Amino acid sequence: MCQWLASNPNELHLVNRMDEVGSSKSVNFDGARKMALKQIEEFLLSFSDPHIFSEAATSSAPATLAQVVEAVRIPEAGNLICSAAAIGKYVSMLQNPSSLLRACAAFAFVQFTLPGGQHAMHHAGLLQNAGASPVLRASAEAATARIESKMYARIVLRNLEHLQSSPSTQF
Repeated sequence: MCQWLASNPNELHLVNRMDEVGSSKSVNFDGARKMALKQIEEFLLSFSDPHIFSEAATSSAPATLAQVVEAVRIPEAGNLICSAAAIGKYVSMLQNPSSLLRACAAFAFVQFTLPGGQHAMHHAGLLQNAGASPVLRASAEAATARIESKMYARIVLRNLEHLQSSPSTQF
C-alpha cells in the first residue's frame, strides 16, 4: 500500500492528463481512465467504514476524527518522503473536478501528515509552502464532496495545526 501511495501522484496526474488530451484530440482514453478510477476507488473503499464516516460527518469531536484516523492509518506510510513536486501534484488533485481524485489526494495527505510519522514535519512544511490549507478548507466544506474527502481534509487540517504548534516545528 505504501508503494501505491508513493507512485500515486504520477499515476493520478496521468489520469488527469488523459482527460485533457482525450478532450483536445481524437484520442479516446475513456476505458483506461475508467479502469484507473475504479482501482483508485476500490483502494479508498478498502479503508472506508461507513458507520465511522457517517458518525464523523455529524460530529466535530476530536475522538470521532481519531476513529477515522485509526481506520485509515497505514503505519508504513510514515516512512515515505515526498518532494515538493509530488506534494504540488496532490494539491492540484484537491482542485480536480473528480471527487474521487480529490478524496485520494486528501487520503494521501492524511498518511503523510500523521503526527509521529518520520517525515510528517517535512510534509507539513511542503504543504504550507504549496498553499494547501485554503484548498483543504474548501475541500472539507464542499457540499458536493465525498464524505471521505471531507473527513480526510478535516484530519489533515488538524494534523497541520498540531504539527505547526509543536515546539520542535521548523519549516
